[in-house]
Amino acid sequence: MKKIWLILLLAAIACTSNGIEVKVEEMKNDLVRISVTNNSEIDYATMTFIIDYLDKDKRLLLSDTIPYHKQDGNFLPAKSNTFIVQKPPQGTQSVQVNIINP
Repeated sequence: MKKIWLILLLAAIACTSNGIEVKVEEMKNDLVRISVTNNSEIDYATMTFIIDYLDKDKRLLLSDTIPYHKQDGNFLPAKSNTFIVQKPPQGTQSVQVNIINP
């Protein structure tokens, strides 16, 4: 039951910025999967995320700033989606994600 509650909590945490939707999809096997959807008409070559890892009392364990880009082409073309995977610190119960840029 606890895992179901955690999955529902993670699914409910989402961020939208400039037509970009960021959502924590799942936390499983010491990994966090975050989906990134571009609903805009703009291609993004780079993106930077702030990922906050929280404990069971919603206290901050770690705040991580992570830039993403591709060598060739755009990280997130218009009307497309991708995902990122991160390893959270021990004791993480929930995750919050925000976009610094675009």
